[in-house]
Amino acid sequence: MWYTRRVRMRWLTGILLPALVGACTSANLFTADGSDHSGPDRVSLQGRLCTLDTGGPDFKVKVLFLVDVTPWMAVADASGSNYGVLAIQNFLNAYQYQSNLEVGFGTIGAAAAAVTPQAIYYSPLDAAVVAPAIASLAAIQGGGLQAVLDVASALSLAESYITTDIANSTPGQVLRSRYLIFMLLSGLPPLQEQGALAASAQNLKDFVLGQGALELSLNIGHIYFGPQSITAPYKCFYPGPGENCGNCAVPASDSYCTACAALAQAGAPNWATQDSTAQQLYGNMALGGNGNFTEFGCAASVNINLDVARSNIALVKKQIVAFNRNVVLTKDGQAIDSDGDGLTDAEELAENPPLTDPYKYDTSGLGLGDKLQIIATPGSTSSSPSAQLPACKAAFICPSNPGATVSTCPNGGYYRDTDGDMLNDCEEQLLQTSVSIPDTDGDGYPDMTELYTGTDPTSPEDPLLDFDGDGILNGLEVLGHTNARQNDVVWAQKEGYRNDVSAVGISTVAAMENPAQLVAVTFVDGSANLTGGPAFLGWCPAGTAAASCLPNTQPGCLTFSDTCMNGACGVAMTPVPAPITGTGTYHLVANQTLGGQQLGQIYIDVSVDFSQLQSLPSTVDHPLISISNRNCYDVLISNIKILPTHEAVGFDGTPSVKGQNNIYVFFTQTPTDRLDAPGIDTMATIKVYIGCTDPNVPSSCKRVPAESPIAIQDSDFVSTTY
Repeated sequence: MWYTRRVRMRWLTGILLPALVGACTSANLFTADGSDHSGPDRVSLQGRLCTLDTGGPDFKVKVLFLVDVTPWMAVADASGSNYGVLAIQNFLNAYQYQSNLEVGFGTIGAAAAAVTPQAIYYSPLDAAVVAPAIASLAAIQGGGLQAVLDVASALSLAESYITTDIANSTPGQVLRSRYLIFMLLSGLPPLQEQGALAASAQNLKDFVLGQGALELSLNIGHIYFGPQSITAPYKCFYPGPGENCGNCAVPASDSYCTACAALAQAGAPNWATQDSTAQQLYGNMALGGNGNFTEFGCAASVNINLDVARSNIALVKKQIVAFNRNVVLTKDGQAIDSDGDGLTDAEELAENPPLTDPYKYDTSGLGLGDKLQIIATPGSTSSSPSAQLPACKAAFICPSNPGATVSTCPNGGYYRDTDGDMLNDCEEQLLQTSVSIPDTDGDGYPDMTELYTGTDPTSPEDPLLDFDGDGILNGLEVLGHTNARQNDVVWAQKEGYRNDVSAVGISTVAAMENPAQLVAVTFVDGSANLTGGPAFLGWCPAGTAAASCLPNTQPGCLTFSDTCMNGACGVAMTPVPAPITGTGTYHLVANQTLGGQQLGQIYIDVSVDFSQLQSLPSTVDHPLISISNRNCYDVLISNIKILPTHEAVGFDGTPSVKGQNNIYVFFTQTPTDRLDAPGIDTMATIKVYIGCTDPNVPSSCKRVPAESPIAIQDSDFVSTTY
């Protein structure tokens, strides 16, 4: 997980709420008339938030390699060494540690074909699948079996791959998927299909983005073929009229000359014209498919340079919504909802005896919050529903005994919330909302906030409507935490949240995921010239005898390089060991060298927990470095009411203490060119506690944390779209 789930908890020591009484804070909040509204029963949130890193490990990168297997490729690959396959293998070697990368393989001949039996993507770490596929591709390419280069069928194969993958993914996973295609070609397709290829590439891109994917990029590499070889040792001309392979500076048995002769017998074309046509055709295809075209001088120079760890897809804010689940605005003002089920404590206690438990989110334990249970089973109560919905049975998780039901699960269980939007999967099934996308209708307002505000989480139009006719649009009611079904304009002016969000701008940011093995090391910052991909992060304990470590007399050390280690990017990286002497922040450097000359340096700054690091053996880890464009926003959300709740069992079955308020902050984001599409969400949970001697007298209350605004930052947010 790229973002560590971090919940702001200022836990009280023992039962301290009575001791909180008597102190007050000033929050600099505003009332309807513009005057300050101070008091410990109000809190604000403030910070700078940036959109997600779309090059990071939470975003799957799915690469499809399509390689020419016609005699044209045999001509270009004069040595018969399968350079297309060699380039793929070099690519996989460079990115073998990138866990969010998946690959697929296919050939382009008279008809495109998947190399592996199933049209799905595989992780490059799955050697049992990838190695045979590479070997099979090499055998096909070396044979030069297909006489026609059918590029149109290759585009169809790519669409088939992606369609199958989307069918096997959740909608939330599709939103986070980047599909990259790399075609390696040498020669031209039949004349009759050339004119439609650029439009077909554009259609493929539109189709994939229309399915909700984050990116489609069609990249084409073309190996030069012309009147003369441009690389040694093949200085001869291709066979033309009156020429033959005897002019080649290689044996006539060489596959290069064999292929030359075979094509010459069929009638040699004008090679220079053919190559110029290929550049224009494939360049237009790459442009239509949102990718790049590269002309390689010879087969041996093929380099698959895909931005698998760098993304040019910048997300923008759709909405930033704060929501205190434990406070409900009623016609009489703000009221306590201790269990966060959408019914106030007073409503649940109004009946005698109570029909539902005001301190238990799901009184029946059958999967629906009390308010939804009553709606779903008219005529029954939450404590005695007519039956459990089938969707709720499927969503129930019994950790101690998988397969057990809610009535047979020892020690209790919980209901799955796949997308982490604070509605569990059975509730989402009832509401017909997505279990993998927090904002089903793509209007920027998460499903849970719409449900409890009274708007429709499946209607993208309703934010611009005014259900209660109070002059406040539904979307503003969600942002203000008011009631879209109740004419509450006076209460909204007084109690509604104030939202002040301003764009700061876009910047290119390098980031590194938290190492899986060197967990004592966390990324702080990095140089602008880092190369995206799996890093090399090494730890050598004191006294370790290894070439990458300091002498034994020195303390333990950390070493670092980016994915260009071992010359993978044409520039050698030499890590400089950094002595680690205690807990703190360290500057890890690697020198860039070429031909023995130092060109510059790259670096990362990391925070080190020394006591934890000391206990680890010699370790090399490969955390992903990603580089992407991120939009940032200054955020201030104020006038958030908090109330002295009762101890309760909340949404996820976790008990809460007296006075606990759970404030959720949802950050919904989307690509700049698809503002109406379902968004990608992150969410932070801020826990605030309040205790009062007299709940009707705010000055008798004390809040923890006492400061306001409470600072919020990117590290507080966890991804909620899966």
